[in-house]
Amino acid sequence: MLEKVILAPYYFTLKLRHFLYDKGIFKVSTCEVPTICVGNITAGGTGKTPHTEMILRLLLHSDDWAYSNIAELSRGHKRMSGGFQLVSRDGNVNEYGDEALQIKKKFPSVVVAVDRKRVEGCDLLCHPEKLKTYKRARSCANVEIRKSDIIVLDDSFQYRSLDSYYKIILVDYNRPTYKDNLLPFGRLRDLPERLICADILIVTKCPVFVSDEERLQWAEKLGIRDFNPETCTGIDKEGRSKTLLFTSINYKPLEPVYEQADPRYSYSKHLILFSGIAKDTPLRSYLSDNYTSIKSCIRSRKILRQSWLPRKKIARG
Repeated sequence: MLEKVILAPYYFTLKLRHFLYDKGIFKVSTCEVPTICVGNITAGGTGKTPHTEMILRLLLHSDDWAYSNIAELSRGHKRMSGGFQLVSRDGNVNEYGDEALQIKKKFPSVVVAVDRKRVEGCDLLCHPEKLKTYKRARSCANVEIRKSDIIVLDDSFQYRSLDSYYKIILVDYNRPTYKDNLLPFGRLRDLPERLICADILIVTKCPVFVSDEERLQWAEKLGIRDFNPETCTGIDKEGRSKTLLFTSINYKPLEPVYEQADPRYSYSKHLILFSGIAKDTPLRSYLSDNYTSIKSCIRSRKILRQSWLPRKKIARG
C-alpha cells in the first residue's frame, strides 16, 4: 500500500502524458517511410539490441527489403556528440554510443544514425539532401547517403512524438511486467497497460523449450485471449489481433575482437568479463560452464567507454 501512495504522482504523470498524446493535444508525427519500433516498458535488460540486430538481419535476407535502403535510428545513449550523426565503422563510442557503433560494425550496408529527436532524425534519413544545410547535422562527418526505404527505431516506444508503423515490445521472461512495479520500487519505466499498443509482444530470454501450457499462461497474463500456440496469435482486450512470440538466447563460440589477436586465447579456462549488458546474468551463467571468472566488471559500460578516451582524460578522471 505504501508503494502505491509513493508512486501515485509518477503513475498519474504517466497517465496524463499518454492521455495528452492519445487525444492529439500533444503533436504526434509519422514518418513517410515504414518504421519499426523495438522497445519495452522496462528499464533495460530485455534484449532490445539483439532483437534490433535480428530484425535487421531478417530485412537484409527478405525478398521485399533485401535490395532496399535500410536504416537504423537510435538516441545514441551516453554519447558525447550532439545533434544528428551518421555512424561510421571507424568511429568511436564517444561519438555514437556503444550500441549504435556495434550495429554499424555488424551491418556495414545499413545506414545507422543517432539523434535524440527521432522525428527530425527520420526526416533527415528520408531527405538526406538536407544534411548539407541542416544546423543540427553540421558536425555530421559523412552526408552522402541515399534516401531510406525503411527505418528500424531502437528504443523509441516512450518517444510519443513519433508514431511508428509497427511496434514490437519486449518483455523479460525472468521479470514479467505483471509482477513488476514502477521505478524506483521496480524496473518499469512505463505503464503495463501500454503493452496493448504493441503489434507484436516478444517474451525474451526464455528457456530453450517453453510448453504450450506456459505460453497460454503468458498470453492470459499479458491480456491476450484465445491464444493459439501454433499461430502465435490471439485477441487483445480491444478485440485486435495480437502476436505473441517467445525467444531464447543462443551464444556463439568466442572469437577475437581484432583480426590480429591470437585465437588461442579463446581456449583459456580463465577470463575477465567486460560487459555493457544491462543484465548479464545469462551470459555469466553460460560462460561459467567452461570458464573460471577471475573478474567481472559491474559498471563495465562506464569502463568500456573510458577505454576509448585519450590517456590525458583518463588520468584526469
